[in-house]
Amino acid sequence: MSVLHRFKKAACMVAACLCGPAFSQQFWEDAGQGMFLGNAWICMNDTVNDVLYAGGGDWFNTDTASYWPLYRYDGTHWDTLGLFGNELKTAVMYHDTLIVGGAFKSILDEPIKRIACFAGGTWQSYGDINSGIEGAYVQSLRVIDGEMYATGPFTHADGYYCNGLAKRVGGHWENVGPVPEYVGTPIMKDIAKYQGKLVVSGIFDFADNSIRNLMQLVDTAWEPPAPTACPAAGTSPRPPARPTRSSTTTRCTSPQASATASCATWAMTSATSAAH
Repeated sequence: MSVLHRFKKAACMVAACLCGPAFSQQFWEDAGQGMFLGNAWICMNDTVNDVLYAGGGDWFNTDTASYWPLYRYDGTHWDTLGLFGNELKTAVMYHDTLIVGGAFKSILDEPIKRIACFAGGTWQSYGDINSGIEGAYVQSLRVIDGEMYATGPFTHADGYYCNGLAKRVGGHWENVGPVPEYVGTPIMKDIAKYQGKLVVSGIFDFADNSIRNLMQLVDTAWEPPAPTACPAAGTSPRPPARPTRSSTTTRCTSPQASATASCATWAMTSATSAAH
């Protein structure tokens, strides 16, 4: 019997309780969540198949190995969909197929690394996300305008140098825009689209110190997001009904301005201070 079958059998056993040793089978009742669920880092609604996926962040041990399980719930029953060799961090539906990413290097002892798809009832590799970085993984998978992106601390995807950000193009992964030079090892956390531009967040610093932790793709170049406008002189950045505790003066400097230029200063006086 395989590890997966043994685990499913154990899950079914703990999913029921007997009201008394002398009672017949009719007294067996569903005990609810019949599985080991520690840190559920994934919670995803599959609207195509009308099921819920959960799990990925904690493990259980067998006599020979540790596994991070991913569970599937159909509204009535839980099932073990996969046993991974390390953490699952993200999951999406892409072209009606479940895609998962994380730090795993195997699925039920099959050598599938960091990203996989569940198709035809089996887990299959979904590209070569690799890196010489210790502890590389896929942090997030996002589908934006019908296209899928992957982020994380990895350097290459299907042979393309991408340094933490990749896009699915046809049947392979490619880099997104020009690949910047960073200080140290970047960790790309997430990606979204705002006002027609891709915006990427993470822990990174451009080598020339021009951009840090947040960047947007404008045409074919990465740029910092537009700075927030400074308040006009004599106004408060907060509504007047919510004054601060005491009178303070704050200086706001635009990242786009020169080192010596600055926005107007303003003062905020609390209601208590104003009363005196």
